[in-house]
Amino acid sequence: MKRLNWLVLLMILIVPVFFFQCNMDETVAEKNASDPDFDTLPELKLVTLAGDTITHQDFATDQRLVFVFVSPDCDHCRKEMESFPKEVAKLENAQVLVVSPYGREEVSNFAVEFGLDKHPKIMVLLDPLHEFDSKFLPDQTPILYLFDENREFVGVVRNKRNAKTINTAFEDHSSGSIF
Repeated sequence: MKRLNWLVLLMILIVPVFFFQCNMDETVAEKNASDPDFDTLPELKLVTLAGDTITHQDFATDQRLVFVFVSPDCDHCRKEMESFPKEVAKLENAQVLVVSPYGREEVSNFAVEFGLDKHPKIMVLLDPLHEFDSKFLPDQTPILYLFDENREFVGVVRNKRNAKTINTAFEDHSSGSIF
């Protein structure tokens, strides 16, 4: 009888967690209380794989920006990066900035492994001073932060990180129907 009580209690605790996780996958773009508190692209100082320092002013001014925060040792990041270059090719008028707080060698190996370093729309960047981390407040990896051509914050994409979701979020933002 005691075993049955424990089993019932365990089921009561596990089923809601499973249900919540499944519903999270339905989210396209969202804003949470934990998201960064800015309306436009904040000042940033990042470093390219070649060691050059770049700022927020160096990003393409006529394109949407998609920041992708990754960790080279993250299994979810690695799985997603397998198809990421193909998805980026489908993005409309966007520059993709893959940002990581890890060291140059780890990030460079990650970029080469998944072809990020050779893709014309992707720039791989290091965040050695953790500026990105402290301003964007990522709560998972991978996670995407979207900005329109005017550098206005569009939103965060935590799930379904593909070209269709990203393009839809930008279109919804342009039409005023998101957030």
